Amino acid sequence: MAKKKHQGHYCKVCGEYKPNESFSGKGHKNHICKKCAQLPKREDK
Repeated sequence: MAKKKHQGHYCKVCGEYKPNESFSGKGHKNHICKKCAQLPKREDK
């Protein structure tokens, strides 16, 4: 069986493959889409 090719990039936060337009320049490198990048930062203590 052939592997399924995904369009766009994978977001580490939401776990979905999203189109390239959903990522900013910094998001491409960090694998975080624009929507997830706007979420508040999580504080671990």
